[in-house]
Amino acid sequence: MAGRRSSFQFKGKGISLGEIGNALGVGNILEGSVRKQGNRLRITAQLSRVNDGVQLWSETFDGTDADVFALQESIARKVTDALKVALDAGSQSQRLVETGTANVEAYQLYLRASSTFDRRDGDHMADAVKQLQQAVLLDPGYARAYSRLAAIHAILPTYVGGSVADSRSQVRINAQRASELDPQLAEPWAAMGLAAPRSGQGLIESRQYFERAMRLDPDDITSNFWFGLALAGSGYTRAGVQRIEHALEIDPMVPNVLRWRGVLYLREGDVGNAKRLLDHAQSTGLLLARRELGEIAFRDGDVALARHLWSDGSRNIVSYLPADALDLLATALYGGNAQDRVRANALVDTYIAEPSRVISSVLPLWMVELGRGAEALEIERTRVTVDNPDFMIFLFSPAGKSLRALAEFPAYLKAKGLPALWDAHGPPDICPKASDGTYHCN
Repeated sequence: MAGRRSSFQFKGKGISLGEIGNALGVGNILEGSVRKQGNRLRITAQLSRVNDGVQLWSETFDGTDADVFALQESIARKVTDALKVALDAGSQSQRLVETGTANVEAYQLYLRASSTFDRRDGDHMADAVKQLQQAVLLDPGYARAYSRLAAIHAILPTYVGGSVADSRSQVRINAQRASELDPQLAEPWAAMGLAAPRSGQGLIESRQYFERAMRLDPDDITSNFWFGLALAGSGYTRAGVQRIEHALEIDPMVPNVLRWRGVLYLREGDVGNAKRLLDHAQSTGLLLARRELGEIAFRDGDVALARHLWSDGSRNIVSYLPADALDLLATALYGGNAQDRVRANALVDTYIAEPSRVISSVLPLWMVELGRGAEALEIERTRVTVDNPDFMIFLFSPAGKSLRALAEFPAYLKAKGLPALWDAHGPPDICPKASDGTYHCN
């Protein structure tokens, strides 16, 4: 069964049942419409078989705003009856639709914030925080809202800037509250894993948090996704891909999970599969996917399209840069001349000159593309304090071979603390351990 995150991507797009079924890998599709007048609701639902379009069941439900959860549950049980799904004894007495709250308004706020989170919509990320804060005011026992607050705070510095220390504090506070209310939730531990410091003991702590999340719920999408990125970004690419693919098996159209599987394909040199998944991610409304689609356009020789896509896709994560900065960088990175690169490097130098500035996690990757690989390693290690999968996954992929060949690379690994992580969990995919205890990355 494909979840809400995937199925709602097709809302209002007029796509055929067959196309939706193929995209989601499902045999039956539940469609519905909601009409509202005042506080009165009319929900019409129908269940259809994908392969021949036959309608298996259809019914109309009437109620009020206060009846939303009861209506959800009624529809879910009607669908299981129509599909002849056998429920165990526990499910007969328990709710099939778990909302986590009895407060309708709090639930709606949670869904709105989660939509922003899934689409990595940087322009509205602060609004999502406010929506979740309102949700827990309405229902102080709403564990999932606290959990999602922790998750959003974990990525907030990447999308809106601000204090990383404050963000980590908010992750810890909200994750702790969520776990107190519902000890079985995995997402709070995944948020702690993502927010942990990106070097030294923080790498080991991050791994421990993610492993705890996996023990609690091996099928939690956010936990699998973020653990997959953390694994791939510390050299365990194969294990990371397995986690990300498992997340897509559970829900095959989650926007940023799709994008990252495409990015991993791209870094491995599989451009065809990369473009297929990045196109899917973009179709969900994820602007970030345009960054890598810009790379692919440049490979195909379309410089103008490459610059446009890359600039458009980068705006959500570096909105605090000057308005013309991305266009200047795009020009230099994709087909620019020597003067373009001089201007881009001057912009980078100005950006990193302020010691107190929060450095964007993608800046070291730009430095690599501008021919400043050794500096990029040092800036990534000493100045980037937020989660940085873009650079780290590039570093341990075939695309990062030139970085691994630098004389500065072994010292970077040691200062970063990666050998200690590898000692604890085994050598990464491309860095076997020598007899003297050092690691040599291919």
